[in-house]
Amino acid sequence: MMLDIERQVAAVEIVYRAAGESDLARLVELHRRCSPETLARRYASAAGAPPRARIAHMLTPEAGHTLLAVVSGGTDDGAAVAVAHLLTGGTHGDGNGGVDSPRSGPDVAPGGTAVAEAALLVADAWQRRGIGAVLARRLAVLAAVAGYTHVQAHVLAGNQPALRTIRRLVGGGGLGGAPVWAYDGPMLTMTVPVARPA
Repeated sequence: MMLDIERQVAAVEIVYRAAGESDLARLVELHRRCSPETLARRYASAAGAPPRARIAHMLTPEAGHTLLAVVSGGTDDGAAVAVAHLLTGGTHGDGNGGVDSPRSGPDVAPGGTAVAEAALLVADAWQRRGIGAVLARRLAVLAAVAGYTHVQAHVLAGNQPALRTIRRLVGGGGLGGAPVWAYDGPMLTMTVPVARPA
């Protein structure tokens, strides 16, 4: 007698979508799923995840735009595995990623430069699958559509995943020119022009 063994593999798809205030619990849970090292790379601090109130504020339209990568299928069905923020303000904002400054549109600096800050967080178990790169490309398109002329990212010098993603974007993934790097100890600030939609 032969025993047939059937293996079932759950089909998993990543759905990329805009996030809203109703996604707060999903986003708080994403932060809980991240290691202290991942949170330190994202927030440039060993303090861990930000308070729930700050996460909630990042989901408001006044703070900017937020995109989620959500699992469809499998054991993580419905879970957010990554988030990307396009925060208003950049360097010309409040110095806190724009999260405390209500704005309805781009912050325009002298000379007509409108800067938005890009920030990504990908749960440890879902890193190195291209999810951050997809979200970053979508942020670049969103920045152009929203009227920003430049995108800025603050990255720790040792954050190799973020630096790889930035290099991919600059090399033809939605950003429109050579980045300008500013160094402040271990913190790198990259500012790059946004490619204009065709």
